[in-house]
Amino acid sequence: MNKRIALIIIVLTLLFFASLEYATAEECLLDISLVLDTSGSMGSSWDGSTRIDVLKDSVKSFIDAQPEDGTRWVGIVSFSSTATVVHNLIKIDDSGDKTSLKNAIDALSASGSTAMDAGIQTGATMLIPGSGRADCYKVMIVVSDGYPDDDVAAENAANAAKAQGIVIIGVFIGSPSGDGDEFLRDEIAQHPYYPYFINVTDPNDLPTAFEDLANKICILAKPKKPVGGGIIPLSKFELIVPWIVSAAVIVATIAFAKKYIFKF
Repeated sequence: MNKRIALIIIVLTLLFFASLEYATAEECLLDISLVLDTSGSMGSSWDGSTRIDVLKDSVKSFIDAQPEDGTRWVGIVSFSSTATVVHNLIKIDDSGDKTSLKNAIDALSASGSTAMDAGIQTGATMLIPGSGRADCYKVMIVVSDGYPDDDVAAENAANAAKAQGIVIIGVFIGSPSGDGDEFLRDEIAQHPYYPYFINVTDPNDLPTAFEDLANKICILAKPKKPVGGGIIPLSKFELIVPWIVSAAVIVATIAFAKKYIFKF
């Protein structure tokens, strides 16, 4: 094959995948509600700190990881005996927007019980059109360390949010007990496996979990197909397919170059 033609083919292939990646990034418009447990148990000691303080630092890292291009809107809800809008949904355009969100996080304190149903309902209200945007994906991250006051109401609230197209990610803080962790995994999270559900037992792992969510959230937020207004979550296989395809393209491109270009 002519060396020039081979080179053109390789360049066009790389440009195609570069444009595909850019287009995917452009389509990643997200409204995110952080629904955080601030019940009394969140004030418990956790390896020299407290659960709520570790959560604050982790959530602030998640906020810092968001792009400052207006594609992400983030709001914060806390729940204990009742639910409270800690910060309204805000478009992240610059570092000042992030600072506003992080200041709201810093003001959180632990007390009361676990009205998870109210937290989820408030987080969903924040995301639906009229509050959130109508032309983007919706994600709710629910963080808790215990069992809800009213499990039936919490499950119903989660199902209602999912029916509106909201993807729910569950993060449980503390050792697996077969109680609150299983409820959050099986009844609240979009799907009962990582990264739709994350159980963090070591405080050092919570910042990493939120960093991982920041990296994966665009993939997790995109629905597979509509199902009665809700969505089917991506399977484990679908989560890794883009990486497999990218690796295959790179290997094929290198092999092609060796065979048709570097031989000359």
